Amino acid sequence: MTTSLQRGISSMIEQIDAPIATFFTSCVHCGLCADACLFYTETQDAKYTPIHKLEPLRRVWQQEYTFWGKLMSKAGLSKAVTDAELAAWEPLVYDSCTLCGRCSLACPVGNDIVYMVRVRHP
Repeated sequence: MTTSLQRGISSMIEQIDAPIATFFTSCVHCGLCADACLFYTETQDAKYTPIHKLEPLRRVWQQEYTFWGKLMSKAGLSKAVTDAELAAWEPLVYDSCTLCGRCSLACPVGNDIVYMVRVRHP
């Protein structure tokens, strides 16, 4: 693991707080946030869904803070975040989200997706 990747993952770990853990735990994967996102509705490309923009953060949270995530990581059954993935996700977070809040308003369980995307900006 490169030093920059380790620093990036450490930064994500530091940013994971109780609200983010709660939001990831309570997400029911209904897709309503995607239907509210202007980038997704215009392109119909799944990479523009709000939850996909948070995928690296979700994977780090799962592997570092959940029982099953830790177990799968130790057993080699989960894939660690890579430099290439972070580079591919960077434009999704920085260039395809206006932080308008439509996704958060559409969430049926009240997850503040904008908060998670905003925190994701190290």
